[in-house]
Amino acid sequence: MKAVLISIQPKWCELIANGKKTVEVRKTRPKMETPFKCYIYCTKGKVFLYKNPNNGELFLDNNGGYRGGDYEDRYLTGKVIGEFVCDKVYDITPIQPFPFGGALDYAFQFKFEKTALTVKEFKDYLDGNSGYGWHIS
Repeated sequence: MKAVLISIQPKWCELIANGKKTVEVRKTRPKMETPFKCYIYCTKGKVFLYKNPNNGELFLDNNGGYRGGDYEDRYLTGKVIGEFVCDKVYDITPIQPFPFGGALDYAFQFKFEKTALTVKEFKDYLDGNSGYGWHIS
């Protein structure tokens, strides 16, 4: 099976790993047929992702950052943290419902809630362009 490496911000990595985000919105799609494997690289930034040693869940920390010592193996930001199989890629198409203006909207074939994005985040990210919803299975 072919694979891609996908960079994702820590807050979205947490939601994916905890099963709350099952569609990743992207501006592009790989030039390969589904299914394909995706390795998740957790990007570095002001928010850090850690693994809870007691239950294995991931959590965000934007206060302390890297703690060193016994936390080193739990520090996940800047590393490949997991993988998933993308078994479906949905087209996200911008539509203009009114020919002479009106609010720009999008047509898509999945439940929007599965993206874990707000409407503003979604529209700001795609900025009126087409996009793709990568299903996380």
